[in-house]
Amino acid sequence: MGSVLVYHINICSPLDNKISIKNFANNFNLLDVSLPKTLTTIADAAFLNAQNLTTIVIPENVDSIADMVFWNCPNLTTIYVNNSTPVNFYYTTFYTYSATLYVPNGTKDAYEASGWGLFENIVETDYTGIKELEMDAAADVFYDLNGRVVEKPAKGVYIRNGKKFVY
Repeated sequence: MGSVLVYHINICSPLDNKISIKNFANNFNLLDVSLPKTLTTIADAAFLNAQNLTTIVIPENVDSIADMVFWNCPNLTTIYVNNSTPVNFYYTTFYTYSATLYVPNGTKDAYEASGWGLFENIVETDYTGIKELEMDAAADVFYDLNGRVVEKPAKGVYIRNGKKFVY
């Protein structure tokens, strides 16, 4: 039996500050995803059927998460939301509400009083150790998925410092 390659991905700034369905739907290789600070919207079904996805880090600038974004992601067990105000989302955004939801210190009551209160376990955290990926294209060496050095990365999946990410 062959092995399955799974990805730990730090997504760099999308051009329109929006993750959309064309990005990650039906991607069975995602394991954990950290979204960029500049992201404001996660569109319908963006991670639909990402069945191996276990962890998602949602940055503080996200103000809306659309319908069915994490639908049929049965292994999603850890969600970090780094917004002090509960983000708007649909009841059908998530496949299950059994994941542990981490929210900023002092915001648990607000999250419990909102739709996020559907989650069985909400934990306040100071986000120590969770860092956003900062890009410095001039200083970093980028590789394509075939291991070749890429001089000027364009939109796509690359390897940097031994980790795969989307640019």
